[in-house]
Amino acid sequence: MRRFSPQMICLYVTGAEWTYTGEHGVDQWAKDFPSYCSGQSQSPIDLEASQVTYDSDLQPFTFSNFDNTNGITWTLLNNGHAAQVSIGSGTMQVSGGSLGGTYQVAQFHFHWGSDSTKGSEHTVNGLAYPMELHIVCFNTKYGNLGDSLANPDALAVLGFFFE
Repeated sequence: MRRFSPQMICLYVTGAEWTYTGEHGVDQWAKDFPSYCSGQSQSPIDLEASQVTYDSDLQPFTFSNFDNTNGITWTLLNNGHAAQVSIGSGTMQVSGGSLGGTYQVAQFHFHWGSDSTKGSEHTVNGLAYPMELHIVCFNTKYGNLGDSLANPDALAVLGFFFE
């Protein structure tokens, strides 16, 4: 499981000033946004199958209230990079795996491309997927997303590739 440091949250906090290519592309993130994007393990990443090892100690994730939308308010917006759904009220949480705590869903968003050969933010062995879903969660011990960001265990971002 890849652990995300506070520096890896740059895609979620800097807004529409960045892009994946061009003047504000990936190669410029550390220079343009040093407070958030100057870490050693930045997004986007290429997951190399030859570098993946199986961890038999990992436990399954536990999802709470993902099947109960009563009392949950949602806001859909185009943030300039993805379709994003922010959770305004209600509690959807995830724990288990190797998280070491309970994480509350703050938002989820989709990345997609103009055809089925591109779209995902991340790749596997250099190959992109047509779409990728990120569920962005914050550690509940900090109370809210903003207060959690200065901590190394601030976020858990669950990523799902679509075929």
